[in-house]
Amino acid sequence: MNDLQFTAELKGTDIYIYRLNRYLGVTDCDIETEITATVKFHVEIEAREWGVKGIDIFVDSVTVYVNWEAYIEDITAEEITALLKAGGVYLNETIVGTIEINTGGEKGGKWEVKNEMEARCTITPNDIEVDFEKMIITVTN
Repeated sequence: MNDLQFTAELKGTDIYIYRLNRYLGVTDCDIETEITATVKFHVEIEAREWGVKGIDIFVDSVTVYVNWEAYIEDITAEEITALLKAGGVYLNETIVGTIEINTGGEKGGKWEVKNEMEARCTITPNDIEVDFEKMIITVTN
C-alpha cells in the first residue's frame, strides 16, 4: 500500500462560511471577510499486480483563518460590544478580528471535519464549507 501526503492551500472564493454573524454574537451586521485555509490530507493506494484495487482519501487536518471587519458607522452600540467581546479590536473606523480554526485531525477540538473528497481524475480539495453554528468543516473536490 502506498501512502502519499499532501498540503493544499485555498483562498477566498473556494471557501464558503455560514452563520459567522451568529458566531460573533451579532445579527444584521455587515461583516467583510478574507479567508484562507490549509488542508493536510493523504491518499492511500491499494495496488495489486493486476492494477489498483482501491484509492482512499483521508483529511488529516484543516486550518482556517477568517479575518473579519465591520465598519463602526454601519453598526449599533450593541453590535460593537458583541464584536469586541468576540475578540475584535478597534482599527481606525472599523472593528477587526481574526478567527483561527485548527482541527488537528479528523475531529479536533470542537470542530468536526466532513471529508467528502472522492477518487477522481484530480484529487485535491476544491471547496471548503465552514458552518459556524454546527461547527462543521466540509472538504470536497
